This record gives sequence, structure tokens and C-alpha cells, in this order.
Amino acid sequence: MTKNLRHGDGLSLNTLKKRVSKKARTILIPMDGSENSFRVLRYAIRRAEGYSDRLVGTYVIPQIISQNSKEIKKKFKKNGEKILNKAKNQCQAHNIDFSSKIIQGNPGTKIIDFANKNKIDEIIIGHSNQKSGSFMGSTANYIVNKSKFPVTVIK
Repeated sequence: MTKNLRHGDGLSLNTLKKRVSKKARTILIPMDGSENSFRVLRYAIRRAEGYSDRLVGTYVIPQIISQNSKEIKKKFKKNGEKILNKAKNQCQAHNIDFSSKIIQGNPGTKIIDFANKNKIDEIIIGHSNQKSGSFMGSTANYIVNKSKFPVTVIK
């Protein structure tokens, strides 16, 4: 029995893999170090297994204007490196090609700019790293509404 999306039935990951072309894709995963961002990474790894997909992790240092901004930026950069190294190790354990980039500025606009400049085929992002009642955080909402690329939101 096949599932029909028009009737609300979801597709399994295996069915989705069969329907997606075998062409190598570049998938962008914005990471903030939260458990949700690593859940997104695990989902992307499962999707990429068996394909020659390449995962790209980004970490955005927010624009900081303060007297101690150099020290704060150093701390953010060190944290970003730690997060992206952890992501790289998880990908290597599954033989998935992974690269990363730390960027600075407004997260939503910088992620979209990065995707536009780097031939990204899809963005996979977590819905929110907060426990508010909203479905999507402001960054995920911005990316869904401004991206030219397919965006998968993982809850």
C-alpha cells in the first residue's frame, strides 16, 4: 500500500530517498549548539547516507556592539568551532562529507546570503531553540520565507 500525501499520510525516509534523484546535493545546516540543531544534523546524516550528499554546517556569530566586543566575539568563535567540530566528527563517523563556516551578522540574512553564494541545494533547519509556544523561531521563519531553495524544518 502506498501512502498519499494529499490525505495527510507522511513518507518514510526510505521512500523519500527512493524518490529523490541520486545527484549529489549540498545541504546547509545552520547550527547553534542546541540539542535541536544536533537532531537536525542526525536527520541530515540519515538522509545523506547512501548518496554523495555534502553537508555544510554554519554557525553565526551575532553582530555585537559593546566595549568588550572583541572578547565576546572570541568566545562566540571558540564556541562555534567546538560545535562545528562535533558536527564534523558525527559526519565522519558515517562517511559523510562535511565542511563548515563561521559567519558573523544577523543569522537569518547571513544564512540566506551564504546559501546564495555557495550553491546550496537545500537548507535543513530546526524549528526553534526556544521553548516558546510558537512553531518557528525568528531565524527559521525568516529562512523559510526568504529562501530560494527548498527548506526542511525539523521539529
